[in-house]
Amino acid sequence: MTPAERTKCQLKLFGFDRCHVSGFTGVTVGCSQCEALVINGVACHEGGCPNKTRPCDECGSPVKRGNLCCQDINEDLL
Repeated sequence: MTPAERTKCQLKLFGFDRCHVSGFTGVTVGCSQCEALVINGVACHEGGCPNKTRPCDECGSPVKRGNLCCQDINEDLL
């Protein structure tokens, strides 16, 4: 797996579902629910985007909007 493919997979975890690998090291960021963009090297959703997640304060895993931590996601799946 190339570094770009790895980055694409990580971005998908954070709600960027329309990312494309462009070349060996580049990734174009995209989201199906908003006009995603990159600011100073950080991929960003628009405010209020339903695909938006944030990293968990404890482990860094993606946390969906409205949940307090990644443990909430695991409880939802049970």
